[in-house]
Amino acid sequence: MRRNLLAAVGDCCVDDYADSTYVGGNALNVAVQWAASDQASAFYGAVGDDADGAAIRRGLRRAGVGCQGVQVLPGRTGRTVIQVDDRGDRAIVSEDLGVSNGFSPREADLRELRDARWVHAAALADLGTLAARLTDAGVPLSYDFSTDLHVRSPAPLAVAFYSFGTAPDTSVIDRLRGALAAGAAAAVGLCGAGGSVAVDHTETLVVPALDVTVVDTCGAGDSYIAAFTLDRMAGGSLLSSMHAGTRLAAQTCTHRGAWKSGLEPANSPAEH
Repeated sequence: MRRNLLAAVGDCCVDDYADSTYVGGNALNVAVQWAASDQASAFYGAVGDDADGAAIRRGLRRAGVGCQGVQVLPGRTGRTVIQVDDRGDRAIVSEDLGVSNGFSPREADLRELRDARWVHAAALADLGTLAARLTDAGVPLSYDFSTDLHVRSPAPLAVAFYSFGTAPDTSVIDRLRGALAAGAAAAVGLCGAGGSVAVDHTETLVVPALDVTVVDTCGAGDSYIAAFTLDRMAGGSLLSSMHAGTRLAAQTCTHRGAWKSGLEPANSPAEH
């Protein structure tokens, strides 16, 4: 692996809308957004040996994301059924993680990831092993805890991300400060229309969401993470990274699916 490569590790799925399907998943979406920003990126995760798994691999190649870490396992690829209301708010109707459930990178993958420039992860069965290996190698690691608000950071993280259903308030900030106490250098709360709040060991900042015509909020948080981490890697301040994330999240809300070219035919043929 080249030292300038950015790697996303964890979940992927097919997002199933009423009339179409899209390639998605928290970690996968971050890798795609990095590639869209002209950064060399790769995705490490698991897909099934079915048509949905083939669609995900095809989508990754189309997006310019490296697939060397994709495991093809017997069984079903993750599938999420999504509804979008007339305001563009995305709701998950059902979620089947398939072979992605309990994903862990292989030993060979862990060796490769030690040479990455940055690693972002989500939905891992064993965050501790990955964090320990990357910390030992001096590779920054961010993690998306999503709506799991219980602080469980077993090793230092460059950034811990959380998703909240409420606007930034003292309870949100207290949760984020708990992540700092557990070892994160910075913690960010994504609050949808309420914007975002971030803390580190010197400041607490709130940035409002941008006013855009919302078509679909699916993937907005992942876009925020991708832009935030890119700005952080470039030496940006906490505030500038929050603004970068806010801008890309707003752009994502203006189209269907987590990324523009993620649309896949509903019945894609399997690859061999």
